[in-house]
Amino acid sequence: MSRGPCRFTQADIKRAVRGTVDAGLTVVAVSISPSGDILVKVGGEDSQALRQSPLDQWLEEQHAGKAQGCS
Repeated sequence: MSRGPCRFTQADIKRAVRGTVDAGLTVVAVSISPSGDILVKVGGEDSQALRQSPLDQWLEEQHAGKAQGCS
């Protein structure tokens, strides 16, 4: 019983990981779906900036000291 043609290659995975690392992100895991979609999961300190919108970053920078004075 044949599994059929491969939907991805090792070069595809290397390309996805290399692009992620070149973007300055830390690769935590790589998942491949049965359809061949490659998902690169990132983590670490650098991924926090990805989750924040520019407004969130600005608010954190501008108002971090003011929040400490509240009781």
